[in-house]
Amino acid sequence: MDTRILAASPTVRSLRQRVPVAPRLQAAEKARRDERIVADRARGLRWSTIAQKHNLSERQAREVWRERLSAEHLESLDGRDAIAEALLQIEAAIEDLALLAQTTNNDPVRLGAIRARLDAMGDRVTPLRVGGYLPRTWRDAMVEANFRTMSENIVEVLEKHGVFNAVAGDLLAALRTQGARSNGHAR
Repeated sequence: MDTRILAASPTVRSLRQRVPVAPRLQAAEKARRDERIVADRARGLRWSTIAQKHNLSERQAREVWRERLSAEHLESLDGRDAIAEALLQIEAAIEDLALLAQTTNNDPVRLGAIRARLDAMGDRVTPLRVGGYLPRTWRDAMVEANFRTMSENIVEVLEKHGVFNAVAGDLLAALRTQGARSNGHAR
């Protein structure tokens, strides 16, 4: 079939008129838009919301996200950086909720912000425990506190009797290793 006839067809013309085609973006504009899409998804927005906000289909928005993920080198991800990022995001949420509670004139919103802030404050503990910066349970915390007290007492006795600091350091390192193995808390 001759494509000139198809292009001149009233059906094809009417479809072209009904389907809006977004203008092609310049490279810099596309990069900025893609950054906003990634940021929106990271904030937890749904694909339908992101697509509507950026005048794209959900498939196109997901493709931008997939391209970004494939560009990230997750095998080089540093756990400490991930924990730090999670803590920073939790801290930002706590601050946002505190400001909301201070500035709203709506008592139910204020109460909700206070409760959500308390929940977020509790959420700080999880990344710290996962990273080994905090003990996993209250019992582990008590064992660790008792260990510290015992270690301080041992150091005092060693210093009192003039034992070299190197011996005290080696002994404390051995005790820490044993303490970490017994309570599952590794530093």
